Amino acid sequence: MGHGDTLDHYRQAHEVSGRAAAKKASTEESRQAMMHYRSLFEELLGESPANDRASRRDPATGRDDQDEGTSRRDPGGR
Repeated sequence: MGHGDTLDHYRQAHEVSGRAAAKKASTEESRQAMMHYRSLFEELLGESPANDRASRRDPATGRDDQDEGTSRRDPGGR
């Protein structure tokens, strides 16, 4: 991803942040801003999608296979 994309994530998130501070942003706008901030930080830190913990999360539970010693194969952690 180029610097323009990184800057775009910042600009979009910052715009919503200003509206949220004035109590004029919807919950959905705030959620999208958080997603932009997350993408921004991942790009700045150089994390790749293959190394991203979210890519290993179970969409049904939102839990990582490595969380609390549990796995998808053994939900009881045994």
